Amino acid sequence: MARINCLLLFTLFAISFALIAAQVTSTEEDDLENGVDVQEKLLNKLRKKVPRSLPPLDLKYRQVAVKIDIYQIVDVNEKDGLMTVKLFVYYWYNSPSAKWDPAEYNGTRMLAVPKDTFWTPDLTIQSAMRINYDAYDKQTVWSSGFIITRSTVVSAIMSCDFTVTYFPYDKQECAFEISPMITHDGIYTVTVPQAGVLPLAYYQDNDQWELLTPVPIETVTGPYLHSSKFNYTFIRVTVDLARRPLYYLVIIVFPIVTLYLFSGLTFFVPAGSGEKTGFAVTLLLGEVVAFGTLSEIFPDSSTGFPLMVYFVSSVTLHMSFLCLVAIMVVSIHNWTDKYMSPTLLKIIQSPHLKYLFLNPYESPNGASAEGNNSPPASGKGQKLSKVSESSVDNNGNVDNEGLSPRSGGSNGEDGGEDTGVKWQVLAAVIDRFFLISHVIVILMNIVYFRTIIL
Repeated sequence: MARINCLLLFTLFAISFALIAAQVTSTEEDDLENGVDVQEKLLNKLRKKVPRSLPPLDLKYRQVAVKIDIYQIVDVNEKDGLMTVKLFVYYWYNSPSAKWDPAEYNGTRMLAVPKDTFWTPDLTIQSAMRINYDAYDKQTVWSSGFIITRSTVVSAIMSCDFTVTYFPYDKQECAFEISPMITHDGIYTVTVPQAGVLPLAYYQDNDQWELLTPVPIETVTGPYLHSSKFNYTFIRVTVDLARRPLYYLVIIVFPIVTLYLFSGLTFFVPAGSGEKTGFAVTLLLGEVVAFGTLSEIFPDSSTGFPLMVYFVSSVTLHMSFLCLVAIMVVSIHNWTDKYMSPTLLKIIQSPHLKYLFLNPYESPNGASAEGNNSPPASGKGQKLSKVSESSVDNNGNVDNEGLSPRSGGSNGEDGGEDTGVKWQVLAAVIDRFFLISHVIVILMNIVYFRTIIL
């Protein structure tokens, strides 16, 4: 019985071993069919022939080819002088030692390997503040000996020299260079297999900036920093951008110009309403707020100063002067001095006031201007300072032998109401004169800055 049990156990063991062997054989056959074993053998062979840390000794033509294209202009930060751009970047070279016969490796013509498996050129974007490799990071080897060491999408934040002089119709130029960090032309040179311009095959438009085409790309040779015996070659790409101005015209320029035009309404506010000066000051404060908005956009630089800031400064000065005019007009309108100089009388009685759409002043009762404008005894240009034996009523009206400002006077002197009318007419003349001047200055200011900005 014991022998039968041993025989059964041996039989089961043999069957299990046979099944396991068959499974292993099947797995190896599947691996061979999928090329896994072939690819491992090929990779091991390439690792022995192609160096990882140094350029291959058989680097063909001692050249590294670079292909680059712009995918998108992500952001342009003029205040900080930075441009964020997405690029398609390809680096490759040819090493004969990396060739193989596809027929010997199950028809394999291309092999993708982890990054830094083989030598990667020390190329970088010189002006980049930060570089992120967003996508594919593997190296690719072809049976013809070509090794693509980098083929990916790059997000780069680049330092640029911007000028905002002609904002919002400004154009910006930002050039970036792709160059070796350590090596020189004695080790390898950089070439561009492109016809002088970027193809822009997959470019995505930016809603704020227009990319001006064509985008030139060129190779430049310069002296090597560490030795005068060698030169080094780098690639320069020049990106020209033009701002799309609609957003800033609506959000910034339109409110500034609108307040500037509305400032003329100050002259239509009656001087006696008590609101004329307050209206002018309110508009002035609105223009001052524009400085804070512009300071958030423009760089803190004294070179390439924006013409828009000059325009807002001129508008602010103009409206400050408008506030002074409003104060002056209100003061003259409420003036109570009985005496007015003959020159001012001639102005308010001039028939030429019709060109200002005003009626000349006429003396009451047909009195002449000279006889109706006698200076007080205490001197010219002073108020009624000498009042003898006068009486003051509850309303503050002075009555002193016909010299009351509210009653008709003897000795050919006009009444107080007529005196107020003269100053009110003079205030209206000054107000109307500055209104016309204000309109002319506004038009000249806007036309001038529009001309130089465009």
